[in-house]
Amino acid sequence: MRRECLQDWLFVVVFAAVVIYQVLISPVVGMPDNGDFPRMMNSVGLSVADSPYETGFYAFSRHYHWDLSTRGKPFPSSELAFVIPALAVNKVISGDGLFDIVALGIVHLIGYCAVITIFAYCGFRSRLRWRWLIYLAVIVLFSDVTYIAYFNSLYAEPASLIFLCGGLAFAMLAIIEAAAERPRTYPLLGCFVCWILFLLAKLQNVMLVPLLAPIVYLMYVNYTSRADGAFKSLRAKKWQVLIAFIGIAFAYWSIYSIFPMGVRNVNVYNNVFFEIIKKSPTPKADLKDLGLNESYLKYKGTHSWSPGITEKLHNDVYNCVGEKGVMLFYIKHPSRLCRLLWSAAKYSFETRPGYLGNFDSKSYANILHEHPNRKLAPGESTNAECTGFERFPSFCFSHSFAFSSGFKERFIVGSSWSLLIFIVINFAAIGWKLRWRDRDISTRSVSLIHLALLLMAIFQFLTVTIGTGEMDLVRHLFLFGLLCDLCTVFLLGYLVELFAPHIRAGQSASGV
Repeated sequence: MRRECLQDWLFVVVFAAVVIYQVLISPVVGMPDNGDFPRMMNSVGLSVADSPYETGFYAFSRHYHWDLSTRGKPFPSSELAFVIPALAVNKVISGDGLFDIVALGIVHLIGYCAVITIFAYCGFRSRLRWRWLIYLAVIVLFSDVTYIAYFNSLYAEPASLIFLCGGLAFAMLAIIEAAAERPRTYPLLGCFVCWILFLLAKLQNVMLVPLLAPIVYLMYVNYTSRADGAFKSLRAKKWQVLIAFIGIAFAYWSIYSIFPMGVRNVNVYNNVFFEIIKKSPTPKADLKDLGLNESYLKYKGTHSWSPGITEKLHNDVYNCVGEKGVMLFYIKHPSRLCRLLWSAAKYSFETRPGYLGNFDSKSYANILHEHPNRKLAPGESTNAECTGFERFPSFCFSHSFAFSSGFKERFIVGSSWSLLIFIVINFAAIGWKLRWRDRDISTRSVSLIHLALLLMAIFQFLTVTIGTGEMDLVRHLFLFGLLCDLCTVFLLGYLVELFAPHIRAGQSASGV
């Protein structure tokens, strides 16, 4: 192994080891079902083996019954690209016929480590000095339990994480190769495929097409302008790439409408009665503005899972209000919108929903039975009720490898100004780099990708907050947190690029 790539391979090995420890080593960490799992479960014929419902919340459970004859309509999500292979992996690791959620964690793990390997290859090809600082930041930020716990779950968040980061890694590789005047086809195609699959992971991702498509088009123009041979002949079709990108997103939106899962109805109901009317000083007037009569006032403060709330009521409220009605309400009441956004900003960097724990209580009880004198490890739980032979309460968190999320919760969460300061710093850094540092289209492409990620984060915060209110806001802002962490890596990269030459010059002058 050449010395030049030693730090790159070491980075991959350390990152993979940290992720493997969390996903595979008992007690494994995961995320419990809050009601979203059936979307994937019904697609492949899974059902709950041990009831996860406990003390009013859902607890993490590893095992599920698997019967393909019971599968329903496939849920339109690219997360199925991981769930289906996991069924084959489960045949190897499970001996009791049940589906072990760790099989899905293994598939997520392989995909994630592949993305990290591509990123490390980009670092090696860039020859950037002091890149180990960037690698260290990536390990701290992206091996955090905030992200890894989702691997052992049936949420679609892992697909958003892996495909967004995968597309970004391929994009950086395409930029590096284009700058070296030897572009190849696979990085650009890999970027297109990953980002399309990212858009297809969740409906809220599709709304980011207007921000992501121009970057894809810019990369295509940059890449094909330097290419030759058969790939160069595609230049005349560059607009088709942009049209296809938007067309796929529109097709997904249509497919999602064909298979309604009640998501929109639930979000609108919660937003109306648990957010707008609950916090309203004039609830009767607000009901009128939303197109509802005063008879609905009795539902003030209720949410979709409150006793007596039926699917018919969800549909009635949705048909009268809908997403459009919520938007029009906030347009008419800008002061209410500002208060909502300012309040939500306090928790925008909070990453772990307080009611969703990380441990499988059944397997942990077995460990305690085999080792009755065993003490809790520092990262396993901070709650005394989590000991004994009963199921873990759902609020037990893993605190191992939670450096990033712990720092945010301790020093950043709780201040609305933190979000505003973060946005200003990123805009300033992008403007400075575009004005003073970027000298060609390749370096400008890096800045514009950073800009796209920042705008996507802002747009994601606005749409989630306005669309769902503050109920379950932390989990809905998963993608926002991911985009902010990616922007943080870009900022660190700028600092390394800026100061590394000065450090090297100082070392040479001192004879180091």
